[in-house]
Amino acid sequence: TPDDSLLLPEMLPTPAPASQVEPAEVLGIDLNGPVDDALIFARSDGSVILHDLASGNELELLGAGHYALDPAESEGYFLTPLIYPPAVSPDGRWLLLPTPTNGSWLVAMDGSEQRQISEHPLAATWAPDSRRIAYTDFGNQPHPPHPNAILVQDVVAGEAPQVLAELPARAMYAFWSPGCPADSYASGSSCGRHIVSLTCSDFDAPVCTVWLVDEHSEMRPLCSFTARGPESTPQDYAWSPNGFLFWVMAGDRACSILGDAAPLSRAFDPHWNALSADQKLWLSYNPRAGSADILTLRNADTGAGVFYRGFQTMPPPRWTTDGRHLVIAMGNDVFLLNPSDGKLTPVASDVTFLGVVSHLRRRGALTSNLESGYEMLPQAGPAVDWPRYHLPELGMTLQTPAGWRVQQVGRGRYVIANFALDRLVGVTPLPSDALEVVIRRTYGRSSPIDDTKAWLDIQKKTLSWGAIVQETTLGGRPAVRVLDKFHPLNESYHTYSDNFDIIIQRTPLDSDHDAIFRQILNSIQWDVN
Repeated sequence: TPDDSLLLPEMLPTPAPASQVEPAEVLGIDLNGPVDDALIFARSDGSVILHDLASGNELELLGAGHYALDPAESEGYFLTPLIYPPAVSPDGRWLLLPTPTNGSWLVAMDGSEQRQISEHPLAATWAPDSRRIAYTDFGNQPHPPHPNAILVQDVVAGEAPQVLAELPARAMYAFWSPGCPADSYASGSSCGRHIVSLTCSDFDAPVCTVWLVDEHSEMRPLCSFTARGPESTPQDYAWSPNGFLFWVMAGDRACSILGDAAPLSRAFDPHWNALSADQKLWLSYNPRAGSADILTLRNADTGAGVFYRGFQTMPPPRWTTDGRHLVIAMGNDVFLLNPSDGKLTPVASDVTFLGVVSHLRRRGALTSNLESGYEMLPQAGPAVDWPRYHLPELGMTLQTPAGWRVQQVGRGRYVIANFALDRLVGVTPLPSDALEVVIRRTYGRSSPIDDTKAWLDIQKKTLSWGAIVQETTLGGRPAVRVLDKFHPLNESYHTYSDNFDIIIQRTPLDSDHDAIFRQILNSIQWDVN
């Protein structure tokens, strides 16, 4: 009977060390292909270089002294490219290049023109016409002239910036919506005609509002969320490829231009995972403090994967357009990784890596376009008919409704859901009647947890800021339930197994699924050590 049966989840094959496998055979994909991309990096003398990966040829975009970083400011290497990322125009002709101390520059990608357009670094995005940019004065201290304004500037024509709209509070970043696939300004279409910006209250946990502004300066609030802290970068936000949704990764939601919002799938962390341009390979990057990082590649359809150890990279790895190579930046050295053998080919040393040109041109590179890729699974029947699944990396057995998706989506990470997707995804809004349960383990301690009271005290102390923490049990083990005030779309349960913390997160928080979720939790059993 289903009660007595013990099923493995719909598991992805356990990754194996690259030295023990043939990656192309495991992934089922030919990993050899041409590299048709260029890298942008700054040398130690402050010059900015465009490096062609296919030929190795280099073109100086800006001369020495333009991108100089003070060696005493170690954080400069990380913060400038993150808060003020370079941006390539949609037609690939122009590069907008903010610098740490020498303002922002418009540079022709063929090296024929260099022109300073601002004395400040600008976190700007391009219009689909590849002539105008949108930005705010956010970050330009001490006295920005337009702290609440969204500014639009035709930088190709050399025109002065114009105020498009004044928000009710200080404006943070500006994101121009993508153009239509064939014609950015097709008759009757809204493609490329919107700009999104944000305002946030000035608290440790600010409440932020996403504003939608059209080309006629009409604006309206799109959605609101509570951020975990004052820090934010443009990489925390992105338009969906069709321009109907604005993804707010920091708030776990997708805001629709129609005025509603949906929670985001949390099966993957959007910051450290990326689908290749051809959507065939899935990259999962697992940074581990104090030890070698793990980089996992999976076939996006079958889930088969391999992993590679030994990377200590910042920023995260980047795909090239061919979908078969990865750019790895480790400290001030840049490498090209070929997954077929896991070897690193040096590209440049003693440089500040600024990005892959193809990646900078595609704002949706960390996401996949799955507006119509859902299949709702059967409704939950009586709990007595639910099959039992074993999650081996967690040492856990539980029951889930028959026909639902039970899938391993990473090392020590599983998802239970009442919907199926047509392939692995990173960030995508959930269907309105979805239930997604993500179960994961944290990195292990050096020794097993043997003091329950001490563990509970630590959990209540570390999790209580900005959340309601309640003691409970899971499968007879001590646990805490966390209702996060900053992310009210979900709830989570924390417990432990041996020397691992285990977290079970449910999204969204919907009363229609309360009974089903409680039944899943109540069915948990632990392996006997």
